[in-house]
Amino acid sequence: MKGKPAPTHYEGRALRKDGSRIWVETLVNVVAWEGQPAILATGVDVTERKRAEEALRTNQRLLRTVFDTIPTGVYVKDREGKFMMVNRALAGFVGFEPEQMENHTIAELGYGTEEEIRRIEETDRRVLKHGERIDIPEETFTLPGGELRWRHSIKGPLHDHGGRIIGIVGMREDITERKRAEQAMLQAQKLESLGVLAGGIAHDFNNILVAVLGNAGLAMMDLPGDSPAREAVRQIEIAGQRAAELCRQMLAYSGRGKFASEFVDLNGLVEEMTQLLQVSISKSIVIKYNMGATLPPISADRSQIQQVVMNLVINASESFDQQSGVISISSGVVWADTAYLETTLMGSGLKEAEYVFLEVSDTGMGMDSQTLQRIFDPFFTTKFTGRGLGLAAVLGIVKGHKGALKVYSEVAKGSTFRLLLPAFKGEAAKLPAPEDASEWRGSGTFLIVDDEAPTRRVTARMLEKLGFQVMEAAGGKEGVSLFRDHSEKIVGVLLDLTMPDLSGEDTYREIRRIKKKTPVLLMSGFTETEVASRFVGRRVSAFLQKPFRLRTLRSKLEALFK
Repeated sequence: MKGKPAPTHYEGRALRKDGSRIWVETLVNVVAWEGQPAILATGVDVTERKRAEEALRTNQRLLRTVFDTIPTGVYVKDREGKFMMVNRALAGFVGFEPEQMENHTIAELGYGTEEEIRRIEETDRRVLKHGERIDIPEETFTLPGGELRWRHSIKGPLHDHGGRIIGIVGMREDITERKRAEQAMLQAQKLESLGVLAGGIAHDFNNILVAVLGNAGLAMMDLPGDSPAREAVRQIEIAGQRAAELCRQMLAYSGRGKFASEFVDLNGLVEEMTQLLQVSISKSIVIKYNMGATLPPISADRSQIQQVVMNLVINASESFDQQSGVISISSGVVWADTAYLETTLMGSGLKEAEYVFLEVSDTGMGMDSQTLQRIFDPFFTTKFTGRGLGLAAVLGIVKGHKGALKVYSEVAKGSTFRLLLPAFKGEAAKLPAPEDASEWRGSGTFLIVDDEAPTRRVTARMLEKLGFQVMEAAGGKEGVSLFRDHSEKIVGVLLDLTMPDLSGEDTYREIRRIKKKTPVLLMSGFTETEVASRFVGRRVSAFLQKPFRLRTLRSKLEALFK
């Protein structure tokens, strides 16, 4: 034999005399026997070893199956920070397959910011050095594509049989949706609380403005045509009207600003505003219109929708920072299902339906995510000259009209605001006719029930100018008493809704019990929509929104007594 052949190894099954099967490991070697080559074979029963190996493989497959079935991300890392094992949940969070992540660090895989990686490495070192178990309820992490997510992270030491720390075992749970839901809830609560505050302030200011505008109107009537004081009084009226407009904005922000609904053609409304919109922005900005054909009407307060359009266009113009650019105004009809509405502001809970949309887009600076989260806060601005309720009022108007708003923006790419309002069948109404400037006068006794003395007194003077005699009550209880004693000669009641001793609703109920047919005009600093919700099913003669002028009061009474 010139060269000794290598031994040959075999494994196979063998049948024993008792019929059972075993695993046999056979080693075959060529040897010299009495000068001649011979085959030497040895066999060893390895059944127990094979069973142990098979059991180990089964356990490994079971472990892997359980590992990958866990919905929470689970991983094992060595002391160098390389993943030894990663389950499918964790790999799926970051867009990898488990085998792509194993034997690599986070930095090598290319996701996470430098700050996030530094934070992870720091907590890893604490685990490896001190054996700490670290629980991080909330932390951010950035995916390879740049998307920011939130997670709950737990990590602890991995020991060998001797108790030495050889790595880290950890869990990561994606809590992004929960965080977004919490942030949305906090935003809604903030808007709701601010809305209540704004509505209350607007109500109180409207009461004060009744006295301001009422007295100014009465003074104007009493002054001779050539009196030098007329201009001063006129300026008081103008200032009062501006204050009333601010109150309307505050009511709009609170979601209580839906004054008088009518069917409105959105395209026609925007067309009417074309000239006003153009003069309200810089001459270097071009407005382009892409209005859909034959839109169904919407049920809305015309003046408030005009305010929305104006605020959105002005907001878009301010994004150019004195540069030239384009603002696009588009309209159309879209079917909005629940999934789409859930992605909008104020859309959660709205019904699937056909909506008319108005979209205002600009090519301005755009906004980052942090700015987007604050644009609807009252008085928030990124401009030194910015002020007022602006977009906050827009959101309140949208809420009051049971609509929704969708906002999209990217830095350096501009912004898009899409307003969605429920579509209605029917023809859009024409512009409302101006108030009739008649000289109508009444007669008889009117009862005023209002706890605000200035409001009560100026309203009494207005009624006297219109030919009525007046009785005044400083509260609901006094008003009910006066009405009970003089119901035969009282021809009408002006009733405020917010009073400390007896509410407007209770006062109204008592007056109706005494005499049902006497007209009762409700007064409030809140809106007609807000008031109507309190008097569902009751016969209310008329409503006066504070502040009101003499001609408005005359118009209401003329319609009531004609």
